[in-house]
Amino acid sequence: MSLVVTDLNQVNMSSAKVEKSKSSSPTAELKNGKVVFRQKAISFENLSETMQEIVKFREYMATNTQITAIPDDHLPLIGKLIHERYSNPLRHVDLKGIERVFSSDKTIPTLVKSLQSILCPPTLGTLSIDSAEASLPSAVLETAIKVVAERVNYGVTADIEKPPTTLCIWRWEVKNRDWLPPSVKDITAQRLEERKT
Repeated sequence: MSLVVTDLNQVNMSSAKVEKSKSSSPTAELKNGKVVFRQKAISFENLSETMQEIVKFREYMATNTQITAIPDDHLPLIGKLIHERYSNPLRHVDLKGIERVFSSDKTIPTLVKSLQSILCPPTLGTLSIDSAEASLPSAVLETAIKVVAERVNYGVTADIEKPPTTLCIWRWEVKNRDWLPPSVKDITAQRLEERKT
């Protein structure tokens, strides 16, 4: 099965559909000694529901000068921003305005920096790394990430303590699927099944 994708960063939800593949090609293959995943990345960041939640979170930040934990009612937003967000190479502008390409093996510190750049509103045109850290501490986001999502390896999972990174296909997945936007629940469920097979 394949998802019709209009852009690596965004799925056009009005025209997205799942098509049955005639040849039933595998979702992963070994290419040049590395496992490559064919499933394109999707991002929920540009969906109107997610953007509304980002605005609400920024309003929360404006009224709370010292954030020590992400409130439960904002955890679904963190889940939306993480789920499949960094599953394949994606372009994203960091806090310094530099375009970065993220790949599949994103660790929690990398996710934290990206979430800070999305969730912390820029003031006076730019947002420094220090002000993002002061507004929304890394430890707070790291705790929230561990609560809402898990990093799953769909590559080689043999009884090896630490398989080579070239044989790993990592995906961040939200633990509570009910937090995903209703308009994409069926698509994300089918994508999950594709990854498992």
